[in-house]
Amino acid sequence: MALQEGHRLYTSADLRALEALPENADKKFELIAGEIFEVPTGTPTHAHIIAEILMFLKVFVNRHALGYAFADSVTYFLDELNEFIPDVSYISKQRLPTLPDKLHVAPNLAVEVVSPSNLRNWGDFMDKIIAYLQHGTEMVWVVFPEKLRIDVYRLEADGSFNVRILTIEDTLEGGDVLPGLSIPVREVFPSQSAA
Repeated sequence: MALQEGHRLYTSADLRALEALPENADKKFELIAGEIFEVPTGTPTHAHIIAEILMFLKVFVNRHALGYAFADSVTYFLDELNEFIPDVSYISKQRLPTLPDKLHVAPNLAVEVVSPSNLRNWGDFMDKIIAYLQHGTEMVWVVFPEKLRIDVYRLEADGSFNVRILTIEDTLEGGDVLPGLSIPVREVFPSQSAA
């Protein structure tokens, strides 16, 4: 949920001021197109999906010495109006040879697990997906726990957006971002992984 009222665009400086308030010491926030949103605590299903995807990514990335895979503990500072904490992300060593204190670069891959608050603010959530891609993220996986579905977003050379919808019968692939990565969609979802 957006924390401010009105039509003013908020910046990184406004977000730092909000984070500095004592009552926000244990909270996480994102800045999406100049609006500040509190990042809600996830459900066990949400956490399970994050862990599964991170495990697949981390094993693959480490095995091939490709870069870094993170859970939802890092912020990507894309510009003054956009600061995101993806649920899972990957950034290549080519894009980021060493780890800095702050990430002022977009991840190669961002993964967002859809929560009820995302569904209530769908337009803002889509602004986030578009901002990722416009700032250099090559692929965004949007995971729908309730629908057992993963949407794969890409930005085409002509500036248009491409989305591919995967069901539990499909396989999630790394494409040219992580060539050779292959994850059965079924294995991402807790109710399906043992089926």
